[in-house]
Amino acid sequence: MTLPGRSNFLPRAAVALSERPRWSLALLAVLLTLAVLGLLGDAPQDRLQDDSGWSQAQMTREEFELDWDAGFLAIFGDVTGPAEEAAVRAMVERVEALPWVADVSAPWDLPGLSGASLQEASTHELVGGTLVGPAGALFPLTLEKGEAAWASFLYDSDPDWRGPTREAAQEALDASGGQGLEVGMSGLAAVVEAQGTAFEGERWRFMGFGALLGFLIASAAFRNVRATFLAGLPPVFGVVLSVGLARFVGLGADGFTTIVLPLLVLTIGFADSLHLVVGMVKARSDGHAEDGASAASFALGELVWPCALTSLTTAIGFASLSLAGHSLVVEFGLSCALATAITFVAVILVTPLLARTPLGGRLDAVRPPRFDGEASGGAVRALVDASLRRPRLVAVIGLAATVASVAVASGLRADRLVMTDLAEGSEAARTLQRVDREMGGVFPIQVRLDWEETVSSAEIREIVEEVERAMGQEPLFAGVVGPAGILRAIGPAASWDMLRLVPERWRKPFIDLETRRALVHARVPDAGSAALIPAFERTRERLVGIVRPGCEIALVGDHVAYLETVDDVTRDLAWSLALAAVLILVTLALAFRSWRLGLASVVPNLLPLGVSAAGLALTGGHVDVSTLTALTLSLGIATDDTIHVLARWERTRIHCASAVLAARAAILRTLPALTMTTLTLTAAFGQLLTSALPTIRDFGLLAGITLVVAFLADVLLLPSILVVLDAPGGRTEG
Repeated sequence: MTLPGRSNFLPRAAVALSERPRWSLALLAVLLTLAVLGLLGDAPQDRLQDDSGWSQAQMTREEFELDWDAGFLAIFGDVTGPAEEAAVRAMVERVEALPWVADVSAPWDLPGLSGASLQEASTHELVGGTLVGPAGALFPLTLEKGEAAWASFLYDSDPDWRGPTREAAQEALDASGGQGLEVGMSGLAAVVEAQGTAFEGERWRFMGFGALLGFLIASAAFRNVRATFLAGLPPVFGVVLSVGLARFVGLGADGFTTIVLPLLVLTIGFADSLHLVVGMVKARSDGHAEDGASAASFALGELVWPCALTSLTTAIGFASLSLAGHSLVVEFGLSCALATAITFVAVILVTPLLARTPLGGRLDAVRPPRFDGEASGGAVRALVDASLRRPRLVAVIGLAATVASVAVASGLRADRLVMTDLAEGSEAARTLQRVDREMGGVFPIQVRLDWEETVSSAEIREIVEEVERAMGQEPLFAGVVGPAGILRAIGPAASWDMLRLVPERWRKPFIDLETRRALVHARVPDAGSAALIPAFERTRERLVGIVRPGCEIALVGDHVAYLETVDDVTRDLAWSLALAAVLILVTLALAFRSWRLGLASVVPNLLPLGVSAAGLALTGGHVDVSTLTALTLSLGIATDDTIHVLARWERTRIHCASAVLAARAAILRTLPALTMTTLTLTAAFGQLLTSALPTIRDFGLLAGITLVVAFLADVLLLPSILVVLDAPGGRTEG
């Protein structure tokens, strides 16, 4: 069935494919072959590290031979007593004997401290307040294993080293008289490993439980195993094709995309598949089809256009991210846009093929889902009728609620904490919190200095001392130490050239006199990007006043690059979400050839986003990559339901003398599919509330709330808006 004035090409092509299974199988075989090649091939290169901040951090690591895999053994408690020090020394020996540990840096390894006690070391320029303090000590350790790709969230497959290392250290302490001391693993490598382990487990839970709940709800609605699998299997094919083809064309390298993409495919594919299966069941029950194959052809002819439009608008929304300024957002948007298109193709190819199997048989025995109000005592029907009695009032209330919620949401600010990516209550999370609280943090940052030959040693020493003082002025920076600190540790009369006498192991991380570059180090806590990025900016402002001719100074470090990258990504996602909303609404107006229908879709699609974001603002929340991704995904799903209602409204309005009757018929006709998709997807997102990861819980909560509000807006608000904006004579064309 095609609407007047609209091309028959797409419905005819879809029906032709459904009636020629060999064509569908051939096309599916080609796509599947390319997907398998993509899955079996090498993973595409991550583009996150193309960012200048990451490049500068990586260059600094390589030039100063900083250990990427370095972690910290955090010892909590007073380590300066004789018994405690003996236990700590035994612990260091035990940990260094572990096969995966290359080295543990202890204070007594420093020049001039080989025979010193930890009590004496605590007053040393390079140790006191940096590695040893009244609350405990930090012992940097280097691992034997290869570099972990933390920046891109691509976690390696090496065994978890954190638990065995911590257990060996604690056993050594307890056995050597250090029963009052506690040990924990922290630092960059430990946190990255903990994040990787947590996300890997949650990724499968993300998809597995979501798919299971979808099958269960579809089973309860259809009360038929065949119809349930008929609706559930096409999205599974969509996952394989989308992930494989994304990798085949060189997309989907970063871990964020690999986590979100399968969920996106399942969500979009299941929504389209449910609409088609409901259409097939109704075709059989209404006598429009004699078997599963003809039911699939009938449903495709009637629904392929709105399904294609939903995929187009969703793809446009994600493709708009390619206009962002950061490569991570661009790749995420392109990957999701491609996945949306591939998922649509998978559903319209696989569903008719499955309809020819026993899964498509006896659809006439399947009871159509009853969500039109009769199954619940007419409650839904009564609500729809009540909203249509005062359509102008309902439309005004909806518009006012949208404006108010958007105004409240405008007060949201961006923030990002590493803690949100760690399992709540886990050993890694507890250790990170305790190190932040008692030792000032473990995430390293540096100020890099490069100078020309014309700059004298005296000038460089003065500049380095000023840099150390500038970093020491920032309350969030702890453990500030640099080349000038090494000289002060040697003695008050130590000259700059005496740095050449310091063993390379200790000199190299701070200065390279031959290439004329130096680093001043500090540690920062997991205070969040909202607090740390302003601290970075204040430090940069102080550094501007220190720069001399022939000298360059820059704040660098992996944590600096990480937080600033995530902040850039968050801003890009926010602007892209707004752009996506505009592009989608314009696309709807053009697709339906009606500015009235385009305008009618504005409030039902913006209100859910506004309500969710306003709720986040009122509860003291913040926006980050996770929450904005949830809103973007929810916008696409909400638009899908709106499109199906608008398409049904156009068909119904032609034959109804009353706009109220047409709106009522349109919403009640589409209500079964809308209800099933909303229940399924809300349940899938709702199970994420049991996750141990705060970022996934926030994602699930925000997406679930947005979908529920979107459903209510489509059912109760959209019909009234359609009545108010109805053209004279019942024409929807503008």
